[in-house]
Amino acid sequence: MGAPYPGVPAAPPRKANVKLIALIGVLVVLLLAGGGFAYWYVAVRDDPSKPVSAGQAKTPQAAVRGYLQALANGDATDALSFLSTRPTDTTFLTNDVLSAGNSQGAISDIKATKASDGSVNVTYNIGSQGVTAHFAVHKSGKYYTIDQGTQKVNLSDVYADGVGMTLNGVALDSSPSSTVTLFPGSYQLGVTNSLLTLTGGDFTVTDPAGSTTLPDTKLTLADNAQAKFADAVKKKLDGCLAEKMMLTTCGFGIYYAAGVTVDPNSVGWRLMKGQTTVSKGKFTYDGSVAPSETRASISLQVKLEFSGTDKTPYFSLFNILGVSIDFSDENNLAISFDALNVTKKT
Repeated sequence: MGAPYPGVPAAPPRKANVKLIALIGVLVVLLLAGGGFAYWYVAVRDDPSKPVSAGQAKTPQAAVRGYLQALANGDATDALSFLSTRPTDTTFLTNDVLSAGNSQGAISDIKATKASDGSVNVTYNIGSQGVTAHFAVHKSGKYYTIDQGTQKVNLSDVYADGVGMTLNGVALDSSPSSTVTLFPGSYQLGVTNSLLTLTGGDFTVTDPAGSTTLPDTKLTLADNAQAKFADAVKKKLDGCLAEKMMLTTCGFGIYYAAGVTVDPNSVGWRLMKGQTTVSKGKFTYDGSVAPSETRASISLQVKLEFSGTDKTPYFSLFNILGVSIDFSDENNLAISFDALNVTKKT
C-alpha cells in the first residue's frame, strides 16, 4: 500500500458558509413575500376592476369610484351610501331620474387616483363629454365617504310656470325654491302640456364642486296648437251668441239697459260681419312673457237685440278685436274676448 500523495491537506466542511447561504435564502423568501403582500395591498385591496360594495369603500379612491359607478348603474340608493351627509332634498336623486339621464349620456371610463393630501383626483366621461374632478373624502369608522357628491342647480332662469315643466320626466314644483339638488349626470327639461314644444333643454352636471351652465331653452306652440285654438274659439263664440243673456260668458254685452225693463225672452245675439273662425297662423306666442297664454287678432261685429216689457226694441253693437287663451289646463281652455261697445247714440 503506497503512502499518501503529499500536497495541501483537504479543507474541513464550511459550516459558516452554509449558514450564511441559508440566511440569505430566508431573506430572499421574506422579501418576495413582502413584495407579494405589497402587490396584494395595492392591486387587490383597491382593485379598480372590482366593484365596491355600497358604503364600504376601504380607500379614498374606492369611495369615489364606487359612487360614480353607482350613478352609472342607475342606483341612487347605493350612490347616496357613499356620501358623508345625505342631502335634504332628494326629489331628483332617484333611480328614475338617473335612468332617464343615463339614456342620454351615462358615466363611464372612471379613473380615480389618491392625491398627496388624501383627497381623490378622478376623470370620467358623461356621454361623450370628458370630466376632470376633485373629491374631498374622509374616513368614518373603517370606510371612506365623499364630502360633496351632489350639486345645487338654480333653475329660475329656465323655469316656465303653468306648462307642466319636468326634469328628466319628474315634475318640477310650480314655484321652485330657486335650486334643485342633482347628481352628476345628464339632464333634460321638458313640458307635459301637449300644446307646447320645448327645445334646447339638455344640460350636464359634471363636477359636484363646480357650477352648471344651463341651456338656452325655447318654448314654441306645437304643430297642432293653431288648429286646436281656432276650433276652441269658434265653439266658444258660437256658444256665446246662442246665449239669451245681456252679458255673455264670453265677456261682451251690457249689465243692464238704463231706464228699460228688459223682457228676458227677447234677448238674442247675432253676427253682423266677420267670421267666427280664426285662421291658422293667427295666434301669436311669447313664452318668455306668458308661458301658458296665446293671443290672436280678429275682426268681428256682433249685435245684441232685446225689447222692453212694453215691446220697444233696442240693440247694442260690439266689435270683437282679439281673443286670448290661457291653456295652462289644455283640456279646459280659458278663452276671453276683447270687445268694444260701438253702439251709436241717437
